Amino acid sequence: RHAVLMHFLACFKQRSLSAPELVSALQLVVLPMLEHTLREVATDPVKMTEAKLVVTEEAVRCIVVDLLETADDESSPAHSETLRIQLLRMGTLLIQNIPDELVRHRKELIKFGWNHLKSEDSGSKQWAFVNV
Repeated sequence: RHAVLMHFLACFKQRSLSAPELVSALQLVVLPMLEHTLREVATDPVKMTEAKLVVTEEAVRCIVVDLLETADDESSPAHSETLRIQLLRMGTLLIQNIPDELVRHRKELIKFGWNHLKSEDSGSKQWAFVNV
């Protein structure tokens, strides 16, 4: 699962996939995998240990720096609203389940969610509200 997550992050960073392909990868592979991995991590120390093997500090840094921070960039592949919504979903999922691992990146996470609260797209605005 860690390899799948890191491969997605590498594809995003290298811009080797189009925005619709990235959206599909997030919707069909990455988010369901993370939801399964992060399920019950707050109550089960074994699951938390397993989750930390998948969502490592390097993976968290890549998610925050390479995915979320570039989503506001006009030239970024994340300029698509549907991809931004999926990235907001990912951010919300991580914040809900592994907040301690995200403490170092709280400024970037708040900025990311806050920027989308002002979005014209109602979907982005709704997920940004949940995120913040």
